[in-house]
Amino acid sequence: MADSIRERIFAAVETVMLAVDGIGQVSRGKIDPLAIQRYPAAFILPGADLVTEELNTLLTRDLQVFIFLWIRAQVDIHKVVEVVLPKVQQAMVADNTLGGLTIDVTETEVQQPFPLSEDQSEAGLVIDYAIKYRVRRDNPYAIS
Repeated sequence: MADSIRERIFAAVETVMLAVDGIGQVSRGKIDPLAIQRYPAAFILPGADLVTEELNTLLTRDLQVFIFLWIRAQVDIHKVVEVVLPKVQQAMVADNTLGGLTIDVTETEVQQPFPLSEDQSEAGLVIDYAIKYRVRRDNPYAIS
């Protein structure tokens, strides 16, 4: 059976993250930070998937996708965050259709790094995206 549009969107986001210069590890789903092998690491997590418009046989949906970044640096963790974050942001909007799968990809929020103090060597932050896509009402495997 073919993958659903939703699964294809997650695979496309994973492909984008794998191509970001400097990202050491990419995976989907939750992970134990102690299991990270290469930094910075990006983890792709699903959020809500809301129907925002019904058009006869079509549904327009907003899929919330979280990209959790875990960054490590021996010094100046703030500066490293400010190098990695814009690279991810730029990569996610380079093709806001994710190869024709979506109508749009919009960043909605960056949750501040945690924990982050001058003496810390690691920081995590979450980038929240709203990904608008459309499917046939009777077939989540077909792009409309």
